Amino acid sequence: MRARDAFAAVAFLIVCALAAPGWAQSRTCVRAAVGEPFLLPDGSQHGAGPLRICLDRLYSPSSGLHTIEAADGGVGSFLSRRGRAESAALPQAPRIFFGRDGRQRLTLLGYTVGVGDTTQVYWLQR
Repeated sequence: MRARDAFAAVAFLIVCALAAPGWAQSRTCVRAAVGEPFLLPDGSQHGAGPLRICLDRLYSPSSGLHTIEAADGGVGSFLSRRGRAESAALPQAPRIFFGRDGRQRLTLLGYTVGVGDTTQVYWLQR
């Protein structure tokens, strides 16, 4: 009976050690004040004002799951393609990228955030 209890205790410690990095991962958010109405990757339109994008968790080594909240209360969950910035010259300060669609509407494309000595790029997907 004691050997089984010792085995269970060791197994529990191993599981805790493997899960600890996931528990310790903090939620990363970036914020911006957007000066005109904009579209989220799902096509929903939102008014000018504060925008918050949070990386809730890494979905896979190449993608993340994000929550995006607009000033008008619109909230959505989006997947991203994740990668490292091609240029080491990019600043570590977060940057949010927008583009214009065919009707010249401002469209959220993605963002960057500094992680250690690298810059992670998240391209948001529809």
